[in-house]
Amino acid sequence: FTRKVSTDVSYLAVAKRLLAAPDAFYPQFATPHAHTLAAIRVLAGNQPFEFQRLHGMGEALYEQVIQQAFIGAGWFIRLMNIYYGTLHFVITVGVLAWLYVRHADVYRRMRNLLGLTTALALIGYWAFPLAPPRLYKCNENIPVPGPDGYSIGKCFIDTLDKVGGLWSYHSPIAKAIANQYAAMPSLHFAWSMWCGIALYRFARRGRVPGVIYPVLTLFAIVVTANHYFLDAAGGVIVLVAAGWILHTVDRRRATAVVIPADAPTGA
Repeated sequence: FTRKVSTDVSYLAVAKRLLAAPDAFYPQFATPHAHTLAAIRVLAGNQPFEFQRLHGMGEALYEQVIQQAFIGAGWFIRLMNIYYGTLHFVITVGVLAWLYVRHADVYRRMRNLLGLTTALALIGYWAFPLAPPRLYKCNENIPVPGPDGYSIGKCFIDTLDKVGGLWSYHSPIAKAIANQYAAMPSLHFAWSMWCGIALYRFARRGRVPGVIYPVLTLFAIVVTANHYFLDAAGGVIVLVAAGWILHTVDRRRATAVVIPADAPTGA
């Protein structure tokens, strides 16, 4: 069979025959499809059967594992929500102002890098909006096996909604200005990388903060279920792309032939 619908039908047909002969067989199943598993549960009724998870099937996401490890510490999750909602802007603006005052020679270049990175991300949000993990139902009310039995519904907890912080997506201001479908690429991580680069390269003792801040931001965006690791990778890509574009433009300007204003232009 080459079509999924055909393989699903044949799988369920075999499952029905196995379940119909409990004296001869102890039914064991393995499938990556939640709908097929749900159908088998209906066919089995109260009859016991085993579902075997193969490698990569039914495993929790890395982001989910991280959140579950810390979700019990409400004060810590609240702190991460505050970190996510405030430092993203405060530190970025602060570093930009610091560059303007203390490092005017690189301010223009770093400002342009930040601006173009943001512009590329905004284009991505407009062209292909994506939801964050906290809004994603990974199994749509279909039982999926896990280490603690069957789970139903959301795989991630919306920590801002359940635990809280200094603000809420339900507030009128947030509803007016916040785009909840701007997960890929992660501007939080892209901006933190920009800050890290600025601190690492231009601050007298900025190497440690320049490394710690992006790492801590990556942890915050994941544990609060606002981004996947892949979103952070997208943030790095737009930052690198912006740097490449600016470098190319500067190189072409530097190699351009400048013609003096009073040079003869011919008849």
